[in-house]
Amino acid sequence: MDSKVLMRRFDGSEDFSREWDDYKNGFGSLTKEFWAGNTIIHKLTTDGRTYLFRVELKSFEDKFIYAEYSNFSVGAESDNYTLHVTGYVPDSTAGEFIIPD
Repeated sequence: MDSKVLMRRFDGSEDFSREWDDYKNGFGSLTKEFWAGNTIIHKLTTDGRTYLFRVELKSFEDKFIYAEYSNFSVGAESDNYTLHVTGYVPDSTAGEFIIPD
């Protein structure tokens, strides 16, 4: 399965308190902390294929948990880049923390 990392945060080196255009276009460094950009994520997730959405969380004590959803897309800018997720995968270790459409 091909995977894409859309956001990475781990040490606070990148300021995520940003304006709309920053989140629209993306920011940060792919080798450090970053946000890929809402426009790119919208184009990627509306190409006719189905995408799995996985959120991975690691605590300061190195505890790792994740949540997966079997269907994921992001709406257009005219829709305020609305996140659409359905199909929570029960084997996930983080529990269902996103309210599906």
